[in-house]
Amino acid sequence: MIVVIADDFTGAAEIAGIAVSAGFKNVQLTTQTDFSSIEADVLVVNSNTRSMSEESAIQIARLIAGQLIGLKPGFLYLKVDSVLRGHVAAELQVYMRTLSYKTAVIMPANPALGRTIEDGHYYVNGLLLNHTAFAHDPEFPKKSAKVTDMLGNTGSLKIARSNKWDGWEDGIYIPDAKNKEAVTTLAVVTAKEPFLLAGSSDYFSALLNAGFAEQINTGTKQYDNLKQLPKLLISGTTYRQSVSAISELKNTGTPVFYLQPVTEIQQEVVEKILPALVAASLTIIAFDQYALGKDLDAAVLRSVMANVVTDIVMKAGPLDIYIEGGATAAEILEQLACKNFMIVKNLAQGVVQMQAMNLPGYYLTVKPGSYAWHDGFIK
Repeated sequence: MIVVIADDFTGAAEIAGIAVSAGFKNVQLTTQTDFSSIEADVLVVNSNTRSMSEESAIQIARLIAGQLIGLKPGFLYLKVDSVLRGHVAAELQVYMRTLSYKTAVIMPANPALGRTIEDGHYYVNGLLLNHTAFAHDPEFPKKSAKVTDMLGNTGSLKIARSNKWDGWEDGIYIPDAKNKEAVTTLAVVTAKEPFLLAGSSDYFSALLNAGFAEQINTGTKQYDNLKQLPKLLISGTTYRQSVSAISELKNTGTPVFYLQPVTEIQQEVVEKILPALVAASLTIIAFDQYALGKDLDAAVLRSVMANVVTDIVMKAGPLDIYIEGGATAAEILEQLACKNFMIVKNLAQGVVQMQAMNLPGYYLTVKPGSYAWHDGFIK
């Protein structure tokens, strides 16, 4: 069994989608920390630790690492945010200590999305990370593009960015990767080493191509039986391109409902959204980032969004739901008591369609806020 631990829901879904595309037939995603009884070719566990406090993230990592001791997966991978948001260093140290890894290799770069590491500095489409929108992330603003600064406090473990991919000693290594070929080379030389491997979706995909995809099982394939259902897009991201795209859709007549962080008017908004779902090919729920400003608590906004969506799901019947933003997706699915998912298909990089086992008839498609939707969905 291949086991992947991801620190947010959309990252978990992205990895699961890659596994499906690689030919694995029984790919499951779970938000349960007790997962030892789940049988799958590839099991992706969403720890949801990215938006927790560091103390809570460490506690969850310890609980999951304890499960892994008994499970003994054939291959373990830690999926982290491509720009190292979250508590990556703290969690990495828990897994290394608990599972007796002396060396860890982290490759967060995603060259396929223009995210590269050169001379120990992180670039997004040619710009230093701290010169992009990630410098203003509401939870983990990136004020430095130096990868060792981005990772944070690694305690007594030394951190290096050596590109000499042999003879690595104890510690944490973050090599450069200015293109896809560099990630592929790293995967080939690390795939069979006794290292704890962590990083982006590009690195995971390269590792599968380097040999782990040979473990593919011949179990029953999950097929997509999606009918024409009302489409509901839920946007919980502050990513500029997404905010602008939704504004443009509203201007061209797509029903867009901007929520307010006021619980008293939620029922009124839901009553307006329900008929729109029937009348329109696509209905959108979002927050007006420009009107709300920057001082609102992100957790409060996620809670308001989850309350509204839960009410809609309970009243509207089967829906084709699209969610962008990992923390938003996790909050919504927790309120809906969705814990286990079968992966249906990979629609585009990071855009993954699935079915929650406790919501028959519903389809859920999720993606990170900074990724693009699949062709033809939002133009």
